[in-house]
Amino acid sequence: MKSFRRILVGIDLTLDGNDVSAGARRAALQAQWLAQGTGASLTFLHSTWADAYPDPSGEVLRHGPGPEATAALEALASEYDTEEVPCELVYSDERPWLEITNRVLRGENDLVVVARHNAPGAHLFGSVTRKLLRKCPAPVWVVNEHSPLVHEAIVAATDLTPVGERALEMAAFLARVYGCKLHAVHAWQRPLGFEILTERRGDEQMEEALHHLEETVEERLAASIARVAPDLDVKAHVACDAPARMIERVLDEVKPDLLVMGTVSRTGVKGLLMGNTAERLLPRVECSLLAIKPEGFVSPVSA
Repeated sequence: MKSFRRILVGIDLTLDGNDVSAGARRAALQAQWLAQGTGASLTFLHSTWADAYPDPSGEVLRHGPGPEATAALEALASEYDTEEVPCELVYSDERPWLEITNRVLRGENDLVVVARHNAPGAHLFGSVTRKLLRKCPAPVWVVNEHSPLVHEAIVAATDLTPVGERALEMAAFLARVYGCKLHAVHAWQRPLGFEILTERRGDEQMEEALHHLEETVEERLAASIARVAPDLDVKAHVACDAPARMIERVLDEVKPDLLVMGTVSRTGVKGLLMGNTAERLLPRVECSLLAIKPEGFVSPVSA
């Protein structure tokens, strides 16, 4: 797969609007580490859409980052701008998720890195992140500010569809960059009407059929791993279970730093849903998340 060349990092401010948020600083650091390993450049984007600060006279409310926040944003970009990893700071007065998506659609960036929503009492993934996961065509990396920069374990969830293999391929690429362990997860389920068939054909015959189905699934996962990660020692996790429950169990067992999975829309409305498994997992994922779109994904946003 192609390496990342232009990484976009969403930079937000603290609740008082005077400094760069802790989550954004961690996202920037994670993006820099990845850029050093892939030769990519960095773009820090701050949206002034919701920024407002009082005029020194106290009589009017000015929009955009205040002097303290502006200084903090410029200092952050200056700190990260090196010969090895060029970094630029850009501002936009557009809604952050829309500006980021438009930049990707224009071909200006090929990976988006944002922080988890860190407002007190907020959901794990804020509204901006959810919109990016649904509408942005590029991979979206949602950084947990407590995850180590150098990952020790990555979990790739695959449903053995093309987007699942894309997620596995991306996870394998990152496992090489980080030099870490890669785990591949797949959950399969019993065919519809299994209980009725069991009554008709008998337990022994159906158990044999299930065993054959499990072997087939394991072979398909092994073939997928061989295609995208022939050089890696990948630990495969396969079980008959609901996908979200299976992934959660592996996350609890492995304690990875990153979960990579595909996002799809199953409703027929572009960008409306990320798929049942992704939707169920979003509020529960503690590690960082990298979401991959299917090949040919069409964003509902027009650049």
